[in-house]
Amino acid sequence: MAECVVFIEGGRNTDNGDLRNGFGRLVGQASLRRMPRIIMCNDTNGAIRLFRLEATKPNSAFQQILLLVDLDGPADTREAWLSEKELTAYAEQVFFMVQKMEAWFLAQPAVVHQFYGPKLTHTLPPTAAALVPHPDRVLERCTTDTRKGRYHKTGHGARLLPLLKLADLQSTFPDVARLVTTLTA
Repeated sequence: MAECVVFIEGGRNTDNGDLRNGFGRLVGQASLRRMPRIIMCNDTNGAIRLFRLEATKPNSAFQQILLLVDLDGPADTREAWLSEKELTAYAEQVFFMVQKMEAWFLAQPAVVHQFYGPKLTHTLPPTAAALVPHPDRVLERCTTDTRKGRYHKTGHGARLLPLLKLADLQSTFPDVARLVTTLTA
């Protein structure tokens, strides 16, 4: 029996970048006994649907079934989101990118500068990354005229993920810490 599967909101199409590989390389920084199987889902609803299907299977092939999605809001909206999506019973299996995956990049500006170059079109916000309402839009605006071009969620996101320091993400984002703890248990 496979140990773990993680359903993740993010592009399945690899034409512009392989988010699955990016997430795998990021999570691989943890001391895992075995890597989880990562299944990318194009949108939140698709990820939830596949997660629920697997979580309710009487004979699932997985011991752990996890869900990683954008919260699209501040951390204090977590409980309302779980209730709205009818996932309260699965709260321990659901992990959020607060507010979106791009907040992780904003939390490590050195990685953004390493990837795009030292001169960004606009400065990165000094606000705590988890509090930036639309980190994807901020990253797009800040990278408009860089040598790599404007931020692209799949193309650039897939290449930025493995550059992040997982330990720093764990100390900045409680759900990342909880995810790593779950995966290493």
